[in-house]
Amino acid sequence: MRFLKKNTVILFILLAAIQSVFNNMVHPVTPAFIHHLELNDYMFGVAYASMNLMMFISSFYWGDASNKMKMSHILLISLVGYALAQIVFMMATTQWQIILGRLLAGAFSGGFLVGQMNFIVNQSTLETRGKNLANYSISMIVASTGGYLIGGLIGDINLYYPFILQIISLIILGVVNYVFLSITQNEIISNGVKRINPFKSMKYSINHLDSLGKLVFVSIFFAWMANIVFDNSFNYYIRDMLNYPPSANGILKAIIGVFTLISNLTLTYYLLNKTKITKSMMSITLFASMVIMVIIFNSHEFVFLGLSLLVLGAFSIIQPLQQTSVSLLSEDAAAVNHLMGFYNAIKSLAAIIGSLLAGFIYGVYPSGPFVLALVLIIVAFISLVSYERNSV
Repeated sequence: MRFLKKNTVILFILLAAIQSVFNNMVHPVTPAFIHHLELNDYMFGVAYASMNLMMFISSFYWGDASNKMKMSHILLISLVGYALAQIVFMMATTQWQIILGRLLAGAFSGGFLVGQMNFIVNQSTLETRGKNLANYSISMIVASTGGYLIGGLIGDINLYYPFILQIISLIILGVVNYVFLSITQNEIISNGVKRINPFKSMKYSINHLDSLGKLVFVSIFFAWMANIVFDNSFNYYIRDMLNYPPSANGILKAIIGVFTLISNLTLTYYLLNKTKITKSMMSITLFASMVIMVIIFNSHEFVFLGLSLLVLGAFSIIQPLQQTSVSLLSEDAAAVNHLMGFYNAIKSLAAIIGSLLAGFIYGVYPSGPFVLALVLIIVAFISLVSYERNSV
């Protein structure tokens, strides 16, 4: 018991990483799943946007809920709810059924995404907050690539097997999280959900931002939209244009995972501890924009694959920096809980717009989304330059 309480944050991150493996098992088979149902190409964007629409709305709710509900309850409800939403998605045969499944998934996924970050913030001191969030973010990114690999390999056998394994595993993990937090935490915050108003939570979060804080969120919004546009289009492009099997998505994501693990264990910790975070974010967005520019003007298949992995790796490095920069905008834990909900909502809004644009532009011109990603990442870079100039 003492060991569990002493190492709560480490064990919690381990549980979150295991969950991330199963959360991402369906992603590599989604393009093939949409092809299998003979739906329009733009559905890969519409499906992702639908999930993020509800994630955007629910993130404010879950951010506020972190101050008013037991975290054990939040994780149990959100993980089991997400598993049930995946049953709807798996059984879908029409566009509207897919949209319904994705809407339900978005409503519940905000719970564990916001809840996990807030739990780590609340369990950390101001000095350890950045390191713990970085450990969490790195673990989630690396674990997600493992999920891609496993899901892609299983999806080559049968498209529905990753769904089934994911659903069962998330329900079990919901119960495990509930038991673990009930044992290790003396949770007394439980005022219920009836007082929670997502619109008031959004207003509260915005009011806690000064002009510099708003510039940070502007950069996060455009950088994340660029990430979504590039990632979604890349996944669909290699299936649609290059005719790669689902396992290819998984293998490529696994390669990114190895790169992410190595770079984050070295570069990210250095950037967090030895540099100004916003300047590091500025350098990474500039690097990503330069690589995307080369991709746009080079049509060779292997050059495209290699440089795309570099871009996706750059996006994976910037994510821990973004989370840490948000967590340091306030010293008050309750305010940070709201800001983390706002952070997840901003990411979700970027994903809604980005995935829709990627899907519809891809249907007209398959290389178009990569041009859009370049424009978006340049805007993120300009926002960070403005931040640096105004923070002097």
